[in-house]
Amino acid sequence: MPERLILGIIGRPGEKGARTLVHGGTAGSETNGQYLSECEIKNASPFVRSAEGDHTAERLWFELVDIYEKVSPGCTKEW
Repeated sequence: MPERLILGIIGRPGEKGARTLVHGGTAGSETNGQYLSECEIKNASPFVRSAEGDHTAERLWFELVDIYEKVSPGCTKEW
């Protein structure tokens, strides 16, 4: 049940989440490399801009590569 409570507080319907994806794909070059939320460019959190955030992002990337390679070998070789 705690998951439902958290989702109810911070979650959003798929339609609203999809708007940001569409916005990012159709907006101009000013959004390239920016953090988008609620169809606006927002400041990234201090964690994201920190060395710890960089380390976490790198670790996450390599964990995902391992998972993807098990599902479809060679799929990440272009990166």
